[in-house]
Amino acid sequence: MLKDYGDRLGEAERSPIQSKLDELRSILKDADAATQRIRSATDALLTASQVLGQKVYESSQAQAAGGGTAAKGGDDVVEAEIVDEGDQES
Repeated sequence: MLKDYGDRLGEAERSPIQSKLDELRSILKDADAATQRIRSATDALLTASQVLGQKVYESSQAQAAGGGTAAKGGDDVVEAEIVDEGDQES
């Protein structure tokens, strides 16, 4: 998610998330890492990444609000009926 939406964050917001992500990856590489240490690092990453989730949510809300007016001026819809002429009797 940070790869996909990280550009919506400033460096001050992105840096703590990346730091917690790197810390968790480092712990996971350690075969002897305690479960509690992994759980604690995961919780810290989730807490730090809430800023990113909020930015994505705000962005999607803004697009949804702006998208309502764009749909009216979009493609024209043509209603049609398909008739198979081979089945018609003359």
